[in-house]
Amino acid sequence: MPSYQYRPQPKSVPRQSHPRPVRKMPPFIAMGPMSYHGTPNPSPSLNPGHQGLNLQVAQSDLSNPSPSIVFKGKAGADWESAFSRWVHRHAYYPQAAADNGESGSVTVRIVVSRDGRVRSAKLLKSSGAPLLNMAWYGLLQHADLPPFPPGSSAKTETVTATMHFILIH
Repeated sequence: MPSYQYRPQPKSVPRQSHPRPVRKMPPFIAMGPMSYHGTPNPSPSLNPGHQGLNLQVAQSDLSNPSPSIVFKGKAGADWESAFSRWVHRHAYYPQAAADNGESGSVTVRIVVSRDGRVRSAKLLKSSGAPLLNMAWYGLLQHADLPPFPPGSSAKTETVTATMHFILIH
């Protein structure tokens, strides 16, 4: 007698299409090369010679491509560079502000002592968006910045810094 095995046929289940989650582009914070006297510097090409996806932001999208930073003191170019690197590492665009479509420029003046501690901070120009104001002011208000380099004769440095928060749609 032949032996039979029962093998159920797989049922064809209609595929349910699930909408793909929309992936938001991260907000852009203008962090190009530093401009110490407010002169915008165009960003270098992100991937020169590459024929694929161009991720470079068009110049027309950026009226001010970098933070404007003015130093008034004698801490020296080495400290100014260290400050600029610190800003690049620590600056951020608040997610809630991006979600609300907020953009603008915030100007803060800080006085920094030799050891890198911020002694005073003052909001000079509001962006009109409290979240952006607090992101920049709050970042600098109690910051531990790099100390002045050895040999610097400066006791304090006054820095006026404007951050341009720009959303790219």
